[in-house]
Amino acid sequence: MIGSEHVARIDTKELSLEEAAKLFNLVESANFFSLPSKILSPETRSHGFDYDLTIKFAGEQHTVFTQDVAVPPALKPLLEWSEGKADNEPIIPQTLQLDAEFLKDC
Repeated sequence: MIGSEHVARIDTKELSLEEAAKLFNLVESANFFSLPSKILSPETRSHGFDYDLTIKFAGEQHTVFTQDVAVPPALKPLLEWSEGKADNEPIIPQTLQLDAEFLKDC
């Protein structure tokens, strides 16, 4: 799907407590808020997927732009989980809204 864009907004208020806890753990495991804002491949490429992932949590917002060939191993489970929420379609850009109040019991 060259030139197509898939957008997903996932709000923890719309997830079960179990799903929200899983999402929170994936974000923590990826150390998402410490990742650089751009993670690019040093190689030139003519095709593939780009990911623009934004997470909002506890008044903070962080966006990471990366390419499928440059995704850090710790970030892959989070991207895979979020793609699963959009029927396994690549998501570009993507916003995950983590609600601090909802997650305090996780």
